[in-house]
Amino acid sequence: MKPVTLHFEGHGTLAASPVSAGTAGRSAFSGPSPSQSGRWTKAPPPGTSVTYTTPPLTQDVDIFGSGSVNLWLSSTATDSDIEVIISEVRPDGTEQFVQAGWLNLAERKLAPAGGGPLRSSVLRPVQSHTAASYQRLKPGTLAYARVELFPFEHVFRTGSSIRITIDSASGDVEPTGYWGVTSPADHFTDTVYASPARPSAVVLGLIPDATARRALPSCADIAGEPCRPNATPVPPGRLTIPGR
Repeated sequence: MKPVTLHFEGHGTLAASPVSAGTAGRSAFSGPSPSQSGRWTKAPPPGTSVTYTTPPLTQDVDIFGSGSVNLWLSSTATDSDIEVIISEVRPDGTEQFVQAGWLNLAERKLAPAGGGPLRSSVLRPVQSHTAASYQRLKPGTLAYARVELFPFEHVFRTGSSIRITIDSASGDVEPTGYWGVTSPADHFTDTVYASPARPSAVVLGLIPDATARRALPSCADIAGEPCRPNATPVPPGRLTIPGR
C-alpha cells in the first residue's frame, strides 16, 4: 500500500500536484447544520459544505485503509465539530458515499508518531484526547488539523472522480444513523485554505496496479454506500493518480 497525496486547490479541485500561487484560494461553510453523511439522499443547503473533486480518473484506483484529511482552516468560533467525507462521483451522474470521519477541532492535537494503534502516521491521524491537549480555536486565526477518514476499501472506477467534502458534524452521522455528535449550538463559519504556505490535502492508501473485475455496479447493489444525484460540477480534464 502506497500513500498518495491529492492537493486542494482554491477553485474546488483535487490535484496530483501541490497548489501554486495561481491555484490558491479559500472556501467557507457555515454551521451548525445537519451532517451530510446522515442525510445522503439529497444535496445539502448552499453554504453548509465545501467540496474538492478530481477530474475523471484515467484508470481504476483501489484505496484501502484509513485516510488523512489535512486542513489549514480558521473559524469564527472557539470550537467547531467538522465532518470529512470521501465519495465517488460516477459517470452516470450520481455521487456515491464511501466513508467519513469526524473531529472536534479543539481536540486536534496529535498523539506522537510511530507504530501501534495509539500513534499517528501519514495515513492515520490519532488525537491525544486528553484534558491537557485541549486547545480552543482563536477566532480568525489559522490552525492545522488532521481528520481521519475511517478505514475502508473502495475501487474508484475509470471515468469517476474522487471527492472530499467538509461540513458541520451536527446531528446524526453516517447513513446508518448509529450515533450522533453533540455540537455547539452557536452559529459559526469555518474557512478552508489552500495555498503554498498553507497546503490542505488528503492522503490515501493506494493499492498499486489493482483493477476492478467487473463494471461499475448499480448503487442498489452496494450496502452502506448510498448514491444521490451529483449537484456539483466535476473539473475538466483527466487525472492519473501518481504511483498507480
